[in-house]
Amino acid sequence: MKYQYEILEPGAHQYEEYDLNETNRVTAKYIKSCCLGDNGNPYIEALPLPREGDEVYSAYTKDLINFDPDAIARMTSLQKQMAVTSLRNLRVVLPFHPILEQDFYLMILQSYRNRKPRHYLNSEMNIVQDDCEVGTEILLHGNSAAAANAGCVMLGYSGCGKSSSLEILLSNYPQVIEHHTEEIPRFTQIVYLVVVCPANSNFSALYSSIGTAIDTALGNSKPIYCQMINKCKTLGDKAAKVCELISLFGIGCIIFDEIQLIDFKSTKENSFESLLTIVNKTKVGLFAVGTEDAYGKMFPNIRTSRRTGSLIQASQYC
Repeated sequence: MKYQYEILEPGAHQYEEYDLNETNRVTAKYIKSCCLGDNGNPYIEALPLPREGDEVYSAYTKDLINFDPDAIARMTSLQKQMAVTSLRNLRVVLPFHPILEQDFYLMILQSYRNRKPRHYLNSEMNIVQDDCEVGTEILLHGNSAAAANAGCVMLGYSGCGKSSSLEILLSNYPQVIEHHTEEIPRFTQIVYLVVVCPANSNFSALYSSIGTAIDTALGNSKPIYCQMINKCKTLGDKAAKVCELISLFGIGCIIFDEIQLIDFKSTKENSFESLLTIVNKTKVGLFAVGTEDAYGKMFPNIRTSRRTGSLIQASQYC
């Protein structure tokens, strides 16, 4: 695979022209990987590198804007209360942030290492994006011969900073990367999905939420992919449809936020192992975020916990 590499200064980002807080979609730009085995893999080399060192400090530190300590004495009681509520916007870098940046990138990297593209240049295959049908020419299938994919779990007390850390982490990545050059067939790559688990949700609702997250990422106002999943009658069929969509869009990682709210059952189709089955089939990365009581629900045995990769204790600093 040949394509033009971007030449970047140290610490630069190939998508700096985009405000990734305002737009989730970019045209692919490629940076040469330092790992020779990844050279020529466009789905890896289109990813920005994770933040390190001072970049982590700058990204995760948010000061109070226009804070004037001399003005406190002149404030009324109401103004002081308003000032106190602004503390919610204060952020400081925490010990788990560098680990979060590193482990998330390595998880996505491993996901795309474990995929094999299949080209469909002479057949019509369409996706729905911005409520319009557009062509796509590749499916990214999981390599069945590859080892189990890496994952990540971030657990911590409610209010310890998990969700805000996740938001800052994802601000470094475009959610959707469009590939289409003379050398690379047309392909829409979804780097990550964020699925906020509804309270007391069952797995049918969870799979439906994955479809909704795909529609949101693609800018569809109509629930195209959500309805595709909902039309499937059994949980097994819904899981199979999710696997198809992961290959169709080369989804790198699915993030399940508030995972403790899922109603895990003892049956195989309603357990955390059913999610791991999807991971094994497609090689998508799985990132679970939740409170510490989620651990026992997700991992009833040691074998399951070993298959999910690294564990980040977000509340360890408390």
